Amino acid sequence: MQKSYHYIGKLVINKSHQVVVNGLLLALGLYITIQKIGNFSLGNLLQEWFTANGYNWIKNFATIGIIYASIVKFITYFIDVNPPLAVKTQEPERISECALVINEEIKRHIRDIIENPKQSAQTFIKSHSFDINIAHVVSSLADHLKRAYSHRKIRNRDIFISVYQVENFEAKSSAPQHLIYLTHWNPSRDVVFSKRIDLNKKEHRSYECVKAIYEGKSSVIKWDCTNYTKSKNSRGKIKHYVGFKFEFDGIVLGFMNIEFHNTVIFFEEEKMLDFVEKEIIAFKYLVEYQFLKRKFFAIVNEKWIKEAV
Repeated sequence: MQKSYHYIGKLVINKSHQVVVNGLLLALGLYITIQKIGNFSLGNLLQEWFTANGYNWIKNFATIGIIYASIVKFITYFIDVNPPLAVKTQEPERISECALVINEEIKRHIRDIIENPKQSAQTFIKSHSFDINIAHVVSSLADHLKRAYSHRKIRNRDIFISVYQVENFEAKSSAPQHLIYLTHWNPSRDVVFSKRIDLNKKEHRSYECVKAIYEGKSSVIKWDCTNYTKSKNSRGKIKHYVGFKFEFDGIVLGFMNIEFHNTVIFFEEEKMLDFVEKEIIAFKYLVEYQFLKRKFFAIVNEKWIKEAV
């Protein structure tokens, strides 16, 4: 039912189609106005120009056109009022929770440095719960996505999020060679098959994350995933895809993939772009913060703390 609704709406809201429909209804409105004001009858004029059969054919064709345009206009209004999988307005609770975790960790770092500078210097990087924090952000993002479409019963299996880090990104400044699996959602159900992605391997070149890295893209948004390449899995057919690259001064640090399975969620490509900008991008920054913090700690540890100790 939802799939049929999607395709009907896609056909109806097509811009070229809407121009024709609105044109027919506008012409009808103008004709009725002119007819009332100037006592003008297009029917009498057509009867003079065409034979009886020709006139009847034109009249029937025009009647069908007007009825069709009226039906399409009604469907358009209905879709505007009841858009497929319309997003629910969300309170920024998940983002606030993630920001709270970040602040609490920063406070802990400050206390450790004040109470025992030498000890904290030796455990600076280890005190950062890098993978745990990212897993928390990813879980919050998944919860946010499900709540946004809770009225349409988006299931756990309809969303898959995975985050990869470039191997030894904390220390490396050269071109990345491998993406290493870091975390995913839902960890209690799904299995990640590609835990190590070789960026130079031919079979991985068609992955969106790999293509984005080679093409220098910071993000990838695919509304139509008919040509999407995925690893071997049984999570279902992918309908939409969003990917974000994390980097610092042109150095790739990691990548996050967001896949929407089984259910068509976004009615139009423009709607998907709006959703990503309004509902997802903040979580991208939260994950990127963890990568940048890890990189920052590594540089501080190497450049300053070792010399001080």
